[in-house]
Amino acid sequence: MNLRPIAFVWHGKLDDFNTSLAWSPEGGRLAAASVSGQVAIYDAAQGRAIHLFEQAHADGCDALAWRPDGRALATAGRDGTWKLWDATDGKILAEHEAGAMWAEHLAWSSKPIGEKKHLLALGAGNKVTLWNERGEPAGEAIKFAKTVAEVAWILGGTTLAVATSAGVSLRDPLTGQEE
Repeated sequence: MNLRPIAFVWHGKLDDFNTSLAWSPEGGRLAAASVSGQVAIYDAAQGRAIHLFEQAHADGCDALAWRPDGRALATAGRDGTWKLWDATDGKILAEHEAGAMWAEHLAWSSKPIGEKKHLLALGAGNKVTLWNERGEPAGEAIKFAKTVAEVAWILGGTTLAVATSAGVSLRDPLTGQEE
């Protein structure tokens, strides 16, 4: 296999060290977050910032997740909130308390789930909450004995995986029950 050197394309810089990256579903934009709470959405081809949210989260931003249609970006931070941003005009579509000091894990389902459409899973503290595409609650919180370490949806499916220090569990997002 012949590997070529990776060519330099562009360099974007936030005001502090980066904590999260996420490509938009179509691959034309890249979102970056920093420990200071700054979030930028870059044009991936040109490297220019389309939107720069100076203080997206007061105490740092730890997670980014693009809604599957690419029209909105979810952010979660150390201020205990999560926000849904319009990726076109940069306005906040929704903002909610996460129920823990830090909100650190986000993942959108790649497939619509029932009438709720695509769901956003938010891991904060020892709970996972689900939200619809408009940023509205979509069911009861799923509680765990240990702190949530990560959330991930199976690609093209409706199963949610949740990792804690006690292990990994697969959940049905409509009932919260283990599968």
